[in-house]
Amino acid sequence: MDFKEKKTFKNKYEEWKFGDWKKGSGKTFVTLETIIPPVPAKLLTKPDEPTFLKKMTDVEDKIKEINASLQLKEDEFKEILDLKRLQLKAGDTGVVVSKDLGSKFAKMK
Repeated sequence: MDFKEKKTFKNKYEEWKFGDWKKGSGKTFVTLETIIPPVPAKLLTKPDEPTFLKKMTDVEDKIKEINASLQLKEDEFKEILDLKRLQLKAGDTGVVVSKDLGSKFAKMK
């Protein structure tokens, strides 16, 4: 027995306002024809709380270690960057210039 909607709507707003989704679960009925599934053969067991909590603390410890190592790397990077900035301010570009560079440019001309 398929249920067909008999009500007609003037516009989409009325259709939305009348929608079955707004009426909640009051239309769920169990009848003699309702098929009820059998009880599962293997029932669920309670979770093991201590092992779960131990795994959670292990994961949190690993995250803390990674964050600490990242902080160390960031500090090292800042030190190197500060040294490079001081070298640039002092005029040292860090580029090694060949003595015969001028002659090579002259050959290219």
